[in-house]
Amino acid sequence: MKKFLFACFLVLISGCATARPEKWAKIDSRQEQYLLEHPVFEFEGHKWRIQNEAAYLRDSELREAGQIAGLPLLAERFNVPPYEKLYFKVDRHTFWVAAREKA
Repeated sequence: MKKFLFACFLVLISGCATARPEKWAKIDSRQEQYLLEHPVFEFEGHKWRIQNEAAYLRDSELREAGQIAGLPLLAERFNVPPYEKLYFKVDRHTFWVAAREKA
C-alpha cells in the first residue's frame, strides 16, 4: 500500500512540474535590429521609447495589447489603457521595456 501511495505521489508531482509552452515567441535578430534602429514608435496615439532596462516577468503576468512591425506589444495583465509601460519579449522571463513619453 505504501508503494502504491508513493507511486501516486510521484505521478502527481511529475505532472505539476512539466514545462508549459511559452505564449509569445522571443524576438529574432531581425526584429531586434529593427527595435534598436527605431527606439521611438507610436502606439494608440502616444509616442513610446524603448528604455535601457529589462523586466523579468512571467508570461502569465502579461497580455497582448497590440502589435508593432509584427512584434507583439505586451502590457501587464490587469493594466488598462492608457498604459505607462509596454514590453517586448526578448528571452524566457526577460522583456524589454518601452515607456510612454510624457507630452
